[in-house]
Amino acid sequence: MNKYLMLSAAALIATTAGAHAKGKGLTQFTFGTAGGGEYCDGGTIHKASKSLWGWTHNYEAGCGYSYNAFGLGVTGKNKQNGDNAAMSDNTYSRQSGITINYVLPKNMKAGGTWTLYLTEGGTSTFEGNSGVLIAGLPGHVSHHSSGEVVRKLINKS
Repeated sequence: MNKYLMLSAAALIATTAGAHAKGKGLTQFTFGTAGGGEYCDGGTIHKASKSLWGWTHNYEAGCGYSYNAFGLGVTGKNKQNGDNAAMSDNTYSRQSGITINYVLPKNMKAGGTWTLYLTEGGTSTFEGNSGVLIAGLPGHVSHHSSGEVVRKLINKS
């Protein structure tokens, strides 16, 4: 393995572990409904820098499938979401051409809000789901994922 790649991976792990250990916010979370119920998916944030984040989108067995998707995002600020990180992954684009973007709070904490936006074929974008963040990776407490609206859209096509 390339020594620079190994050093980069070690630095990423150290950064993520350090942020979690110092109480600087969540690094692992479950997507929750607006009422605080849990979905069967969530994620692990890997901060490469202040403005570029990587993440693993974790789907647990309760979703009817269990796998991890990977994505990147950038931080920014806007009127609707405040300081945020706009994250994407390749979960549904592999199957259907639908792109999902999650807007997460830049200050990751339990109870922070998230919003899911959908883009179909690059022609229209709309809000598909939203809720609160719950600390820790998802268990198999639900049979619905945060992107369930996407699956329903795919099935109707």
